Amino acid sequence: MGVLNDESQVYIVHYTNDRKKMIEPLHGTQIWLKAMVDSGTGRLSWSLDDKKYQQLPDTISFKRQWFENHKISLFSYNIKEPAGAVSFECFKYKFTPGIPGNL
Repeated sequence: MGVLNDESQVYIVHYTNDRKKMIEPLHGTQIWLKAMVDSGTGRLSWSLDDKKYQQLPDTISFKRQWFENHKISLFSYNIKEPAGAVSFECFKYKFTPGIPGNL
């Protein structure tokens, strides 16, 4: 889940099985992304005001296996040229020990 700038519009997007799903146009300069994981199953959500979050319908498996499973990260990726920038103001990670399946 993230933000895509296609030169004409900025969109909130979600990728499932290498297929891009446009969620909606982003009409602002900030977005909050959230991943909640419980017993190895994750749900992604997003907000434009950090108060009202909209959850994506798909779940993601975060089960502990080997190196190939999903990871939570922030990055900037440009497929057209080696340029571009992104600014992250905050990255929070909350771990609650003792919960089975907690990352």
